[in-house]
Amino acid sequence: MVEDKSFLEEELMQDIQRAQKETVEAIKEDICGWLSQLIPGLDINCENFMTTLADGVILLTLKQIAEKTNDSIRFQTPQKGSFQARDNIAQFVRW
Repeated sequence: MVEDKSFLEEELMQDIQRAQKETVEAIKEDICGWLSQLIPGLDINCENFMTTLADGVILLTLKQIAEKTNDSIRFQTPQKGSFQARDNIAQFVRW
């Protein structure tokens, strides 16, 4: 009996994890489509989603769009994991 319960709990946990992963993937697809429409020329998909956002440049671009500034500010793409990348993300979070 205990083994059956343990097996069922494990199966349930696997089902939950699978459903969560599918939900996250669907959300990522939606966000990628939205970002691609909002930022012309942006090459983003589920596979490169996190690495594309990791340097904070896209986040700052979204901030600029949201603030409806027409400034021709171009954000330099920093090296992944660098101080500048972390600072870009921190600026977006503070905003």
